[in-house]
Amino acid sequence: MGRAMKKDGSENPFSLPEYWSGRYRRGETGWDNQRPHPYLEEVLRRHPETIRGKDVLVIGAGPGHDAELFSRSGAKRVVALDFSEAAKKSFQKYYPDSRVEYALLDFFHPPPDLKAETVFEHTLLCAIDPARYGDYFRSLQKVLLPGGNYLALIWNQTPAGKNGPPFSTPNRVVEEGLKGGFKILEREAVTATIPGRENTETFFLAERLPK
Repeated sequence: MGRAMKKDGSENPFSLPEYWSGRYRRGETGWDNQRPHPYLEEVLRRHPETIRGKDVLVIGAGPGHDAELFSRSGAKRVVALDFSEAAKKSFQKYYPDSRVEYALLDFFHPPPDLKAETVFEHTLLCAIDPARYGDYFRSLQKVLLPGGNYLALIWNQTPAGKNGPPFSTPNRVVEEGLKGGFKILEREAVTATIPGRENTETFFLAERLPK
């Protein structure tokens, strides 16, 4: 996650890793459902080629349930990325013997060697300041290899939420962010989901176009 400034010039606290680590310590982790997102089973059934034998990057990985599922579903290598040390500790507690590589990095400042054939988004876009949407998609283009796939479960409750995190992200934000560098291959309403999120999520599958 990146850092953004409020209108008065002060920094949004949720743009700092300390904010999220504090929430882990206080047990304020409503995003942790203690399992992968239920819709991922459908994604893997229909699109196994996006995961199996691929280098996968899970951004805003949190406790890492989705990353662990990909690792156990035939991915060659899975890197879970988050900038909260408490998130990594939570992952290690859940999966002490995991093959997943957990990287403490800011997605808005990826190192040059961080590349993937598939990037998965579930809880990062809704957790950042909406003013950083452009930065998010620029970083996505940096880390996703040409020909690679962007898989995303977007929370876009209607009407779009203004106060967050989490921020409800309209589908048009994703569509606009993917213009130029990506081809959207699939977009559909998420069916199987976490109780309470029914009819509030959209699945996107996009391909990174050659440079």
